[in-house]
Amino acid sequence: MIPVVGTPLQQALRLAEASLAEPLLQAVFGLRLAYVGDGSGLPLLDASPVEYQVHVQLASADESSVAASLPCVKSDGQRIPLLSEAFDAVVLYHALEQSEDPHSLLREAERILRPSGFLILVGYRRMSLLGLAHWLGRFESTRAMQLLGTHRLKDWLKLLGLRLLSTDYAFYRYPWSGMGLRLMAWLERLGVVSRAPLGGISVMMARKDVFGMTALHARNQQRLHAGLLAPAPMSNRIYNQSRKDT
Repeated sequence: MIPVVGTPLQQALRLAEASLAEPLLQAVFGLRLAYVGDGSGLPLLDASPVEYQVHVQLASADESSVAASLPCVKSDGQRIPLLSEAFDAVVLYHALEQSEDPHSLLREAERILRPSGFLILVGYRRMSLLGLAHWLGRFESTRAMQLLGTHRLKDWLKLLGLRLLSTDYAFYRYPWSGMGLRLMAWLERLGVVSRAPLGGISVMMARKDVFGMTALHARNQQRLHAGLLAPAPMSNRIYNQSRKDT
């Protein structure tokens, strides 16, 4: 588990995210990982075995949140200035909520992800006590964010050919910063046991499906009919069977 600093509320939020995201990051192997978001979630990457990691910093992020140990590139919240299909994993850490065009940013994440690569989404949820605090303007961390519905995200993932593998929830409490946060610890335990979709934090994992196999097969069929490809040789078993039938 990553070391967490900050206020008790910040610690509770980061620990909730780590409890869901770290097991997923530990299970993803490859050569390259792109992290998109502010620096508060960078400690999550310590759980990843991927050696090469790059930080894609959003334009609205604080300059002090950049990790000196990671290469960093800038993003305007809609485009990601990285090569297509070059990354085995992409982590969007509260990036969609901070983007003016979250669908375009998600499309960019799909673009830089290699076939069969994994996408991990960490975000706040509207349908939760945390979402209620956001709607009331009582949660400072999300004041400049636009929280997205889980169903909308699932539709976007499906549209982009990203197959949803898992969705987990955490932080079932109201984001109080004082004694109320500790008094609602029982609600957190109840939510974790029940796995109810009411947590204020969601972590989704999706995989980029490999498309093109059907199109390639169809193209080969056309070439076969045109005489550009030789048909596959008939096996002895099928040949013998055909002779018996005749």
